[in-house]
Amino acid sequence: MIYLRHFKNPPSLTIAAQVTSAAERPGSIPICAIHGWLDNSGSFRPLMEMHPKWPWVACDLIGHGQSAWRTPDAFYYFHDYLCDLGLWLENTYPNGVHLMGHSLGAAITSLLAGLFPDKVKSLILFDGIGPLVSTCDAFPEQFRLSLKQFQSPRPLRGYESLEAMALARQKRHLIELRSTEILAQYGHRINEKGLYEWTFDPKLFGLSPIQLTQEQVIATLTQIQCPVFFLKANQGYPYEPTLLAERIAAIRNIETLHIDGGHHVHMDCYRSVSELIDSFYERHNIRFQ
Repeated sequence: MIYLRHFKNPPSLTIAAQVTSAAERPGSIPICAIHGWLDNSGSFRPLMEMHPKWPWVACDLIGHGQSAWRTPDAFYYFHDYLCDLGLWLENTYPNGVHLMGHSLGAAITSLLAGLFPDKVKSLILFDGIGPLVSTCDAFPEQFRLSLKQFQSPRPLRGYESLEAMALARQKRHLIELRSTEILAQYGHRINEKGLYEWTFDPKLFGLSPIQLTQEQVIATLTQIQCPVFFLKANQGYPYEPTLLAERIAAIRNIETLHIDGGHHVHMDCYRSVSELIDSFYERHNIRFQ
């Protein structure tokens, strides 16, 4: 059984998650799955349904899905996600976790694994390692642009139906309609005009005023101790090859596999991806049942 749970996370905000009953057992070491930018925990629903007896905790990032939004005066800094989830995992799962992440979620989980190497037992990454980065020289212009976007946030669009909402998302991205329907089903609300809209905070469209550097990312990735499985989608996000190669080289115990599929390969090709996950866990003697 998969159900919705809200975690109080002081001093941070409330985090919503889709959870299986196995994750609630005393002493459980769950699979904490983190979705991508503008997505929600429905991103992992196909994989969760393939293994409903596993201890899944698929969370909504702050500002996404059913989780709380930041206050109107707050930006969405990348490092705040690390604080949100670092506090949550430390307080909720003292025995440790297995991490899984897609896109932004892969950026977050890869750094969490380096920041808390004694807590993270394994790490699976879908089409991402580490966050977007910047340089010192880029800071002034990036900050000015971010502040301008913050003052004029992009409004959320309303749709006549869930189907229209899912179709609009599918047309803008290389993703199957079935996958966007899952995201829309879990991440929608009906506004005051009776239209369907996404539940994410529109401030997420804005550029962060400050980003990490590649050097900071590499320094963190080198601290990872657990086994890592990186699935790179061949038709996925166009990462800069040199930056990506440096990140892969920084992780000592990593397996990399290039697979056909778009950026949401873990949703669109969930059956084959599930088999790859099974094999990875088996190779490292990771058992959930």
